[in-house]
Amino acid sequence: LTSDARTALLQTLAREAGLITQVLPEGLRLRRYGGLCFAFNYAPEPQRLPTDPARDFLLGGEDLPPAGVAAWRVAAWRVVE
Repeated sequence: LTSDARTALLQTLAREAGLITQVLPEGLRLRRYGGLCFAFNYAPEPQRLPTDPARDFLLGGEDLPPAGVAAWRVAAWRVVE
């Protein structure tokens, strides 16, 4: 499979499993921890986070330099039964 085909397949499978996906630029990673979301830029070039006007940054911002980090508050994860 090509990279694009693999991404499309994984998105379809995740959607069918009830998961929400978001395609990110190469090197950009998102992690949630409780009520916080962190973005890490592992790429050698600057990266821009997907736009979200509700995002209120605690650290960094929408534009991340190489090795940059950003953090913002999000609703905490809940288990849905």
